[in-house]
Amino acid sequence: MKTTQKLIVIGILSAVSLAMACLSAQAQGTDSVLTLQKALNTALSQQQLLKAKDNYAQASAQAIITAKRDGLPDFTLSAQQAYGTLNGLNGLPSGLPGLVATTAGPVAATQNWNAAFASLYTSNINWNIFSFGLQKAYVAEAKGIYNRDAADLEQEKFQQQVKVAGAYLNLLAAQRLRYSMDVNLSRVSQLRDVILVRTMNGLNAGVDSTIANAELSKARIAVTDAINYEQSQAANLAVQLGITNQSFSLDSIYISQLPSRVPWQPIDDISNHPELKFLAAIYSSDCQTAVLARSLSVSALFKL
Repeated sequence: MKTTQKLIVIGILSAVSLAMACLSAQAQGTDSVLTLQKALNTALSQQQLLKAKDNYAQASAQAIITAKRDGLPDFTLSAQQAYGTLNGLNGLPSGLPGLVATTAGPVAATQNWNAAFASLYTSNINWNIFSFGLQKAYVAEAKGIYNRDAADLEQEKFQQQVKVAGAYLNLLAAQRLRYSMDVNLSRVSQLRDVILVRTMNGLNAGVDSTIANAELSKARIAVTDAINYEQSQAANLAVQLGITNQSFSLDSIYISQLPSRVPWQPIDDISNHPELKFLAAIYSSDCQTAVLARSLSVSALFKL
């Protein structure tokens, strides 16, 4: 009785372990499938060109803040302690921004190099109250450059997504083509075996076996070509994703069922197209002309 109970417990534990192993294998198989959305997210996070253009956009955003702060008062503090004097400097000292004060000893009739202790503490406030429109022009220029760089980033993301989607669907088609060639090879091989048997029994002419062998060789060549094409498409997808070349397990939903929503009418509104928005941003971000015109106006005003 005890032996029977032990066997039952062992059987139950084995069944539970087998079920857990099957569930784990299924979960791993599901996670290993590369969906189109995962491919798009991977491409957007791995492509170095997108990272570079994103850095350009972030730098342009900081340039807007810098242009706005240029119109604020500039307050500087300076402290100086020196042993000796600065009377021996060749030329005038200057500092940007702010003022520079030089230390000097007592007035002497002749030049001397007598050293002395000196300390200076200065403060300076510089505020361009009247910029004659230059400040607004600088801010507008910075905003225009940011809009251009942001549109360039979105346009590059759109182009990269199109490339990845095309490479993904091409690889999926290549995998289905290889599957079809494998099935065709199996069919031709079985048909060739039947023809050989019939030829050996005198039911078919000898030329039929020759034709069957030729068709089998042709099917094998087609399988080889399909494998090469699949590998080339997999390499193209890996390049677009920015990862090393590897074998991909793709989602077959795009060939197993029809889309749930199909647009019956073409979309006429193309104002949100990334390429058109990028070109519009280039056209509207030409704010340097306004800055130069304002600068020339200010220069002419001071000359008067």
